[in-house]
This record gives sequence, structure tokens and C-alpha cells, in this order.
Amino acid sequence: MLSSRRRAIIMRTESPLANSVILEAFARTRLLLERSRITDAAIEAEVLVRLAVRKDRARYFASLQEPLGAEQSTALDELVQRRLGGEPLGYIVGSREFYGMDFQVDSRVLIPRPETELLVDLALGFLAERKAALRSECGTGGRSPVTVADVCTGSGAVGIAIAASAQDVRVIATDISADAIDVAAANATAHSVLDRVELRLGDLLGPIPEALDLIVVNPPYIPSANWEALPSDVKMEPRMALDGGDDGLDIFRNLLKQGANRLAPNGAMFVELMPEQIENADRAARKLFEKAAVGSMQDLSGNPRVLTIQRGGK
Repeated sequence: MLSSRRRAIIMRTESPLANSVILEAFARTRLLLERSRITDAAIEAEVLVRLAVRKDRARYFASLQEPLGAEQSTALDELVQRRLGGEPLGYIVGSREFYGMDFQVDSRVLIPRPETELLVDLALGFLAERKAALRSECGTGGRSPVTVADVCTGSGAVGIAIAASAQDVRVIATDISADAIDVAAANATAHSVLDRVELRLGDLLGPIPEALDLIVVNPPYIPSANWEALPSDVKMEPRMALDGGDDGLDIFRNLLKQGANRLAPNGAMFVELMPEQIENADRAARKLFEKAAVGSMQDLSGNPRVLTIQRGGK
């Protein structure tokens, strides 16, 4: 028989999820996440359990009463501790869904957010209108020579989603981080769009001397003073991809100056910002783009999310 001291050691080192079925492991994981005030605890708990047991969603739900193996319980414990330690779920999983596509993400890049999908919607709408206008001008044989810049590309999610969803489009994706360019290149390869997405290392529009029909940007826009108050998982993402200076608009103002010289006639620029920044951004844009139509588009919550600039013809 085991001594009481030996039994105590085993009890302390054994995974608390040992001898559980998968459903019980999910319930306990959700409770731990809820106690740490993690938003969407139920969704995240499911993702972590599925990752530990290596099952897709259909197989996971078909296996809820199966026992959790020793290796699986240990793996789940480690995943939960990483999440409770503040590591973003996207980094733990190694990917994030965006616009119906899976993108590789890690600590080198910002994790794509659902609200940023509005940039892709607006871009595709603009491209469809531009293609229809060119068809009207050139006839059915006309080809759309549209050049799009995806600035601050990060993982490449925005530019790649545009390239994968639109025809006859050339996307030039830029980022100041060489690490981000590497991640974007891997994602472009995975989604088979390297023939339509060109990656360039540099600051904003600096690496793009040519005129652009469309500029889409999800720039750093968090005010520097807000950094310490951000959730711990957000602060584990690259600060250079989030911190926009004193009022959060430093990068935006530099972008406007460059864009005024790059945006072609009848071109458009769409920039994601915080809702409370839109009014000041609107004023700044009107000063540099005096004859352009400047406005904003709301996100699904009804908040102004994307500043829109549409330049007229010559």
C-alpha cells in the first residue's frame, strides 16, 4: 500500500481533470475562465478542450461522454494556465478566423478582430463599383486595373481576404515589421494568393511610389495613455501594432499626408479607428482632401468605425 505521504504527493501532482469525461472538463474549464472574467468563457472553454483532445467540432460534440485521457488532461491544464496567465486565445490556438478564412497568428502580429471585416466589405463594394464603371466605359472587354494598398497589414488578413474575394485586383501589403511580413507571406501562401498579393517592408505608404485606386488601413490607434488599462491579453500583442500616440491618431495623420499624394482620381481610402476618434479624423481628412467626399461607416453595433475618403475625378 502507498503511504499517506505518497498518496498526498500523487494528489497534488495529478491533473484536476483526470478521470473526467470531456463534458465535465469543459464545465470546469468554463468555470475557471469565468472566475477570471474572461469574455466568452463558454466559447473559449470549448476551443481549449477541443485543442487538448484534438477533435474538430463535430467529433467533439459526439464525444462529450468519453473519458479524458491522462495526456489530454495534462494538455488541457497547460492550455488553461496559459490562458489564465493572459496569453491571447489566438496565440494559443495559432490561428484566428477572419472573413471566413483561417489565418496563422502568433506573437509577431496583431490578432484580427471581427470589426475589421468592415474594411473588407467596404473594399469589395468599392471594387465592384469600379469594375462596373470600367465595364461601362470600356465595354465587356475592359479589364479592371485596380491597385489596392493594405497598409499595416500585420497577418495579412485584410489584403488576403480582398485578393481571395475579388477578381482582377492587385494588392500591395505593407508593414514596418519584418516579422509581420513573414507571417503575412505564410498566410498568402496558405490561401494561394501570392500571385495577387505583393508584400513590401516599410512604413505606411513609403514602399509604394505608384498611384493607388484604394487604400485600406487598420492602423495603430490606441492612445498611449490607455495602454496600461488594456486587458492583459491585449497587452501581449505587439505594442507597435496598437499604440497610436498621444491621441491615437499619430499614425493616421502621417497616413493622410502620404495618401494625399498617392490616391488616384476616383480612388478611395478606408481607415478603421475608434468611434470617438472619427470626428477629429474627419476634420483632419477634409483639410488634406478638400474636394473629396469624407464620411464614416458604422459597425454592427451602430458605432462609427471606418473613416471613408472618396476622391473625385480630375
